[in-house]
Amino acid sequence: MRYILTLLTLLSLVIAQDTLITNTGVTYLGKFVEETDTDVMFQIEGMLRPQPMPHDKIFRIGMYDGVSRPESLESANTYSNPVQEGDTSDGRPRIGIKSGMCMSKFAGDDVNLEEIESGDPQYVTSYSMGVFAVFKINDRFAIQPEILYTIKGNMYDVSFIESEDGFEQEVEYKSEMKAQWIEIPVLGVFQLSPKFHLLLGPYFEYFLGGKNKLDYAIRMTFDGESFSDSGSDRIDIEKDDINNFGYGVVFGSGFNITPVLGIDARYSMGLSTIDKEPEEYDNEEPYEIDDVRNSGLQLFLTYSF
Repeated sequence: MRYILTLLTLLSLVIAQDTLITNTGVTYLGKFVEETDTDVMFQIEGMLRPQPMPHDKIFRIGMYDGVSRPESLESANTYSNPVQEGDTSDGRPRIGIKSGMCMSKFAGDDVNLEEIESGDPQYVTSYSMGVFAVFKINDRFAIQPEILYTIKGNMYDVSFIESEDGFEQEVEYKSEMKAQWIEIPVLGVFQLSPKFHLLLGPYFEYFLGGKNKLDYAIRMTFDGESFSDSGSDRIDIEKDDINNFGYGVVFGSGFNITPVLGIDARYSMGLSTIDKEPEEYDNEEPYEIDDVRNSGLQLFLTYSF
């Protein structure tokens, strides 16, 4: 037995791992991480693995100290939660940064240009970045608030032809809106496995500003004569133009590549319209607010400290 212990000790030093040996002869190889009430946590191939204490004493060869076995083994088979890997011993939250791609467009009952066959909203590609914190509740659940700077928008790429009594008109125009938002999601993190989790929760947003880019081309024919015109324009979107405050819901999933590096993919669905009654509106009829909401797909690379 002495020769086996010596061999395992040398092996653990060579491969930079701790060797866990019980007095029942059960051997675990892995990088020692921490002790819980019922388990010894150690790392294999980047993943935290809990091992129940099977007897009265476990010796960590290479560390030269012992761990006493507690009375209860109730949580011996629970997962180690990757959201806790960056937690500090005094219970402070794990913090991190994230950045990635955002593909957004309008959603709602009034977003289609119904009189034009090609008048459906299309995605605009932009970016999103920000910070987050993870407050661990237990091994299966955590709360993750975030503050993000996000570019959201919408695009219409429209073309149509009108023809009547010798008059023909062909119109092409492209409208691309990009708006800057501060977005604050408050997400629940549901741990399904040591590396995979689901995200679900509300978000709130505040409008900062934006621009609408218009490009157009018009060709007309009347009595055999042709006319054409084209151009582009940039229009600032002011705070008075749209509803500055909004809210919605986020759902998605995440994957931990390493204890500090991960990815998450999500869909944000706006529940409030960005339309509002213009300040200069003076029509006798009440203004009818359109159902026009932000929606977007986001893919983030995350790094935690």
